[in-house]
Parts: sequence; structure tokens; C-alpha cells
Amino acid sequence: MKLWMPDRVYFEPIAYDYPMGRKIQDFCNKNQIPILETTSHNQVRDIPGDTEKERYANAKRTLVVGTKKA
Repeated sequence: MKLWMPDRVYFEPIAYDYPMGRKIQDFCNKNQIPILETTSHNQVRDIPGDTEKERYANAKRTLVVGTKKA
């Protein structure tokens, strides 16, 4: 079985303060996966693609790391 690898990872800044967030960050750095920042894991913008179909396909290859507020 092949491990899923994201093409990009979006982080909420507070996620870096958690052990799992740091672990994911280290994994991304070791595997040269681009890390981007977002203000909210519920509203990720700027996923690449010229068409809705391309953006959807790219979103499926994107990991978003955030924290639960409630």
C-alpha cells in the first residue's frame, strides 16, 4: 500500500504550537512538501487551478492542519 502524500500543506499558525503540528511540519520539511499558511482551516483560499475541476483535483491533494476552537 502506497502512503498518500499531499502536494501542499496549509497550516493555521496556532497549529505549530502543538506536538502533532510540529511533527507534520517536520515531515513536510523532510519530504520537501510546500507549507502555506491560512487564517482558518475552514476557509482555505488560493488552491491552484484554472477551472473548478482543476481546483477540486488539487484540493484532494492538499492537507489542512488546524485546531478546533470549541
